[in-house]
Amino acid sequence: MKLLNKLILVVFTAVLQVNVSVANAAAEVKKLSDDERIQWWRDSKFGMFIHWGAYSVIGGERGKQIAKGGAEWAMDKLDYTIEEYEKFPTCSTLNYLTLMNGLPWPKMQG
Repeated sequence: MKLLNKLILVVFTAVLQVNVSVANAAAEVKKLSDDERIQWWRDSKFGMFIHWGAYSVIGGERGKQIAKGGAEWAMDKLDYTIEEYEKFPTCSTLNYLTLMNGLPWPKMQG
C-alpha cells in the first residue's frame, strides 16, 4: 500500500510539473501591438464580411444593456421576445442600395 501511495505521489508531482511548464510557456507569448496585428491581417489577405441582419439594426444594445458576445446574440442576451425582435427591419425592408451607396468604401488593395 505504501508503494502505491508513493507511486501516486510521483505521478501527481510529474503532472503538476508539466502543467506549470505549459503555463509558463503560455505566459511567454508575445502580445502584438495594434499595428503589428493589422499588418498580420493584411499580409494574410483576410477580409471582413459585414452582415446586415436584424441584429445590426439594434447594434447589440437595449437601453443601457449591451449584448455580451457580440450583437448577433442580442435577442438571447438582452431578453428580446420573438414578437419584439420581429419588429426590427430586415435586409428586404431596408433600402439596401441607398444604404450601401451612402457608405465610404475603402479602396481595394492588390
